[in-house]
Amino acid sequence: APLNAGNSGGPLFNQLGQVIGVNTFSSGRAASQNQNAAIAVDRVKSMLADLEAGKNSGYVGWQLLPLTGGQLPLRPRTTGRQGSALVVLSVDAGSPADKKRFDFGDTIYEIDGTPVRKFQDVCDIVNSKASGDTIRVEGYRFPPLALYGARLNSLQSAILRGGLHFRRTIKLR
Repeated sequence: APLNAGNSGGPLFNQLGQVIGVNTFSSGRAASQNQNAAIAVDRVKSMLADLEAGKNSGYVGWQLLPLTGGQLPLRPRTTGRQGSALVVLSVDAGSPADKKRFDFGDTIYEIDGTPVRKFQDVCDIVNSKASGDTIRVEGYRFPPLALYGARLNSLQSAILRGGLHFRRTIKLR
């Protein structure tokens, strides 16, 4: 269903007027018109006790963008990784992601040892956790723009890979 900006947090209705979910995200980009997300009403019901207690289960505090191999800021030869990944677009101030120093351009390949390639991968992992649980995030820090697209030999790639690789544990709230 199409969503307008500002509808996040509002109810999602079916054709009978029944609430079937809570709107959470609208891409807002013309190229991805009607690319929206919602939390199913059954999931919302299971979260009510935590929400009423002030717990925000699954909150990491980052906005992610899925990219395919050719779009990634670090080439597979540099990272040793093939396929797609998620790139951090922004981080909410004071969030768990902010406290662990995530920043624009950080490329995330794995969470808890599971490859993540799309939003649903992250949602599946985070939704399986409770408030206070941790997730282990693995990825690469975006290199200086001068390195983007640079041709590197295997030794340079290994040095760069070692210097930019990170593993961080985030406590969910």
